[in-house]
Amino acid sequence: MLDKFGNYLMNFVVGIILARLLGPQAFGIIGYVLIFVGVANVMATAGLRDAIIRKKNPSEADYATLQLVNICLSVILYIIIYFSAPSIAHFFNESILSPIIRIYFLIIIIQSFAFTKHIKLIKKMDFRGITIISVISTVIAGITAIAMAFNDFGVWSLVALGLVNWSLRTIFFFIYTPGFQAGFVRESFNELWSFGSKMLASELMNDFFNNLNRAFVGKVFSTNTLGLFTKSETYKDTFSKNVAFAFISVYFPVLSEIQDNTGKLKATYRSMLSQLTFFIFMAMFVLMGCSKNFVINVLGEQWIDAVPLLRILCLSGLLKPIISLNTNLLKVLGRSDVILKNQIIYNGLTCVNLVVAYVYGVYALVVGIVVYSAVLALITSSYGKFMIAYSFTEQLKDMASNFFIGITIFVTLFIFDSYLATSWVTFALQITAVGLILVSMGLAFPKTEPGRYVTLLMSKLKTFQ
Repeated sequence: MLDKFGNYLMNFVVGIILARLLGPQAFGIIGYVLIFVGVANVMATAGLRDAIIRKKNPSEADYATLQLVNICLSVILYIIIYFSAPSIAHFFNESILSPIIRIYFLIIIIQSFAFTKHIKLIKKMDFRGITIISVISTVIAGITAIAMAFNDFGVWSLVALGLVNWSLRTIFFFIYTPGFQAGFVRESFNELWSFGSKMLASELMNDFFNNLNRAFVGKVFSTNTLGLFTKSETYKDTFSKNVAFAFISVYFPVLSEIQDNTGKLKATYRSMLSQLTFFIFMAMFVLMGCSKNFVINVLGEQWIDAVPLLRILCLSGLLKPIISLNTNLLKVLGRSDVILKNQIIYNGLTCVNLVVAYVYGVYALVVGIVVYSAVLALITSSYGKFMIAYSFTEQLKDMASNFFIGITIFVTLFIFDSYLATSWVTFALQITAVGLILVSMGLAFPKTEPGRYVTLLMSKLKTFQ
């Protein structure tokens, strides 16, 4: 949690400073680059990352094979993107994209050399080591990017942010876990590939169609609109997708160890669903409720058009924990075939949404994202009944209290946002109100998630006294 939230906090602060200095146009340009980075990262891992994490006792041959495959794929992908860069720049009518893509994509090769080192630490659950490495790298990269932005490097500040971050992470991983091993064992590859191939297809389609939204916005509308859309997605993902990933980074290896014990798996899963939905529901409802104050006070008036986009996208963020956790369960139980089928449905809905958005505009696009996220949440939730006897109705009951608390917070903050002047004072009042509501709910309903945390805090205070 400290690793993920520490990094998100650093990136959040750095992102705010850069947003105020650079504006939507620069973030729109880097948004084009990120379209291809996501797909390339998925192709480089070949779906084998999850395959080796879910394997109970991976051998050194497994790790060596994974390392060599990742490096080779990364180099091949870089060569392809290097020669494709001018065509990409021409397609989006942004000449600066060509050199930016060629330099930014060096990240793919750099991070490949520490790929298995990171996975080994996850398998060992050495999140302390991962946290130290990632936080230090993020801080140094952030300082570098801000210094460049102040010295008028423009969009190259964002390029440096990613390049310096991943270069330092790779160096620190080698310092923390010395040694390097790469080789190819056919038996290891075949075993990992039997699971990873379906995950590769699923993740590749997921990233392609997710990034298709960005490509569509930039091509059909404008680079400025893409900057607004990208930034709205970034903040929604910071408190939804990335928070979900923070939990699931821990949940996946834990659930993998008890995958053969259905009773224990269900009990653990229910606890995880309650925890995850609490944090994400709270984050999304808070962001929705105070979005105007947040955008204007934190990012500046130049980002005001991002407010409605952010509010709508937060609705899809509410569904992220349901989709992520149920997909995680399918991974644990080895059902990558079902994940692939779900992804095909998701992609079909994405295509339909783009057609509608072409006619009705960018707001139709973000509303459509909410709709097909809801469909996917319903589909993934239905598998719980057959996998671990955990029906969709039971899941709704376990999430109900978190949703009720979140709605209470949203209504309160939205009233502040709508009827009080936009200022830091109003923003501070909103954040204070969130704290008061959570503590009050925790004291009134001790069996809810905030109740558990309030009780835990009080017990710690008594122990300290």
